[in-house]
Amino acid sequence: MRRQRGFSLLEVAVVLVIMSLVLGGLLLTMGNYQQYQRSSQTRRELAAARDAVIGFAATRGRLPCPADPGGNGLERAPTASGCTTGQFGELPWATLGLPRGDAWGMPVGYAVSAEFARNASGGTFASCPSGQPTTAPTNAVFALCSAGTLGARDIANQVVGQQLPAVFWSGGPNGLGTGVAETENRDDDVDFVADTPTDTFDDLVEWVPPTVLANRMVQAGRLP
Repeated sequence: MRRQRGFSLLEVAVVLVIMSLVLGGLLLTMGNYQQYQRSSQTRRELAAARDAVIGFAATRGRLPCPADPGGNGLERAPTASGCTTGQFGELPWATLGLPRGDAWGMPVGYAVSAEFARNASGGTFASCPSGQPTTAPTNAVFALCSAGTLGARDIANQVVGQQLPAVFWSGGPNGLGTGVAETENRDDDVDFVADTPTDTFDDLVEWVPPTVLANRMVQAGRLP
């Protein structure tokens, strides 16, 4: 009777190596897919935030102020010149009726041009070109010719957005990155970086386009 030969230790080892490589590849693919899903979800959330901010302006005649970091998600009180304690902070998710944080559970940053968020109607606007009306309409605190103070550039320093009324961003998978470009989005100045994610930059950035805001305000009867 012919005896059946068993597997040698070498053959078992080869099988185990192959299985580990396959399993590792599956785990890597699954991890990448999960990150892709979270990035896609966060982009949708940022788009929803943009629409909510514009809707707030169409209803209230101004953009919302930021919320305090780590707070209850309610906007800071607007003032005659901007927002209490400044124009940088977190997205006022509670005020806007939005979920708290991005798909990674981190807060969404938010910056607003002070001229668009103040609570005083009337006044003049130095940013309006000569010859255009510079007094704010009765139903809004800013004019059609008002220009935002925020701007966005890509990693190559090319302008991708300028005179922006508001900007909001997610820190992406790494949350609080330490790279130069990512730090630029958290240093509370008017310059932001928006670009395709790379190994060293994974922030997701969205903003309120001036023309879209103006058109919505006209449709809502807030401007001109």
